[in-house]
Amino acid sequence: MNFSSECAHGQDIKYSDRLQSLGWRVIGVSSDSLKLPCAETSSDLPEAMEIQTTCPTAEEAALLHAALNDFSRDGARSAYADWLASAGEDARAATVRQTIEAYHSFDAAALENVAGTPAWQMMLGVPFLQAFAESELKADRTAFELFRDQFFGLIRPAVLFAYAEAGEETPAVGSSYLWGQPDMPAGSEWPLVAEATNWFSAKDKLPADYPMLFVGQFNYAEFGGTVFGQSLPKRGGFSVFSICEAMEFGIVEIVLRSWPDASVLVRREAPKLAEDTLGDSSNLPQPCHRIVAREILSLPDADGPMGQTVAGSWSSDQKIFYEDLWFICEDVRNAFQQSLDFEMDETVSLGLGGYLTATSGEDPSPNADSLRFAVLRTNPDCNIAHFAIPQADFPSGNLERVAYVWNDWDS
Repeated sequence: MNFSSECAHGQDIKYSDRLQSLGWRVIGVSSDSLKLPCAETSSDLPEAMEIQTTCPTAEEAALLHAALNDFSRDGARSAYADWLASAGEDARAATVRQTIEAYHSFDAAALENVAGTPAWQMMLGVPFLQAFAESELKADRTAFELFRDQFFGLIRPAVLFAYAEAGEETPAVGSSYLWGQPDMPAGSEWPLVAEATNWFSAKDKLPADYPMLFVGQFNYAEFGGTVFGQSLPKRGGFSVFSICEAMEFGIVEIVLRSWPDASVLVRREAPKLAEDTLGDSSNLPQPCHRIVAREILSLPDADGPMGQTVAGSWSSDQKIFYEDLWFICEDVRNAFQQSLDFEMDETVSLGLGGYLTATSGEDPSPNADSLRFAVLRTNPDCNIAHFAIPQADFPSGNLERVAYVWNDWDS
């Protein structure tokens, strides 16, 4: 999937009014610029995944990725501004420089007349900077600067997922989609229970030769135009399979398989089950679903492992302020779901990367070094599995240390 600076099927942001109501200053943004470029698909292949990207090109996404946490006056964010100016994007270049000034000055006037789409402003941290500039906590300048540095050091990009049945369409081999028939390296064996995780400590009670259900597959290259995608390998991908035992133990176990390149994949048909003796039909093949994806910024739960690394030194007022900032991310997520032309559970954050969480319980991150690898439903209607990965393993595509860390059975 290629990304173009001119995407004829760019989607109107139906939630722009809501974003402006959250306090986003989008002065001077035309109706044309309130379109997000989405991923291009070859005209002879059905579209399996639509990605609403923040940047029009992968080159720019890489520059923005480098600038996310860098507000130094001569660092990656300044270099990004210079690049935009050299490309004739003077208004957006000025906005990037305005974010640097606002970061250091806590002056709301520094953010007047910012340019660019609301999605791009969000990725730059504009709404957060506005909140910092308007906060009464800046009266204690030294403490507030430390809090600011800790806060912006926590921000990570992620990709949210929504999904809907693909209907008669058959996705291209090697593309990203949920359920249906998987693509697997030629000659590989279908995953069986014997290969699955043992998170519920009851796998020995299941038949080892029972076939797993295909949940979905993800081609890293299709995320190459996103800010989050800059932390992924350029080639390869992974597939997820699950097994659900619903009759006696109430467990879900997982098989995660990586593949080096889409060129080695062939479409496979799932083994036929006369009946699902374990999951009351939940392990039977499900219709293929297309993915609608939207890149966002994410923040960790202040009470989770990552949040606790810094929140322990915060005052009660700073913790309340952090919660307000955290809800800016939640409002963007909810706005994305409300913009869909099909229904999705608004309480669920499915997707890849960052600190995505889809549970009403505590943050399931195993430690402060881990990010969310994926949050996925194992069935279109229920059950959510959380996976974590050490931050250092993302760029290599090494999945050996991916951990299955939580399951919401009823979600």
